[in-house]
Amino acid sequence: MNANYLFLVDSGSALVPAETDDLAGTTTEELVKKSRNTELSLFMREPAIQELAYRRNPAVIDICNSLIRRRDFDSWFVVVRALAHLSTPSAKDALLAMGSTCGPSRLRILVNFLGRLVGESDSELFCKLIQGIAKPNSIDVSGWTKAAFHSLLEVHRTHGTRLVWNSSRKMSPFVSSFVTKTGKKRPAVSEPGTHKPLEERKKVFI
Repeated sequence: MNANYLFLVDSGSALVPAETDDLAGTTTEELVKKSRNTELSLFMREPAIQELAYRRNPAVIDICNSLIRRRDFDSWFVVVRALAHLSTPSAKDALLAMGSTCGPSRLRILVNFLGRLVGESDSELFCKLIQGIAKPNSIDVSGWTKAAFHSLLEVHRTHGTRLVWNSSRKMSPFVSSFVTKTGKKRPAVSEPGTHKPLEERKKVFI
């Protein structure tokens, strides 16, 4: 069986970090103080960090630089989420640069977030990051840009990666157009280990 395929999942996850809801009324000064308080666990600090990122406060960059030096997965993941929520050009560039040092498992997570930020000028590098993901695997395409989907299609065309829509959500007209343009629609198939009726999974091969 060809293992060179990716499941495309649309979880519909919100771009606004849900855990920051309770911090909406907190002052920026208080958030910065909590984010930098190393006596607190990272779990306790993260909501404040993500809220600062959502507010696009520049203090987030220094906090992320400090966390990334720790090299553990939890710190790395908080940094990726914060930069994605910051969503400035410099934050996007930092995430793209992180891709060069990621292993295949971390790369999949990075691609999930980067797909919401990349533009046409990032396509070549983003294609390389997608291709570097260990396969078979799944990626969350919620909120992805058109440029990100174009990169995904280019990986399919260049490397023969099979793309499988694996979500109960309907494909956007833009994604559906990719299926039509390739002319390679195939019957939906069951994913091993699942027990849902075939029609519920609505998988379409590209």
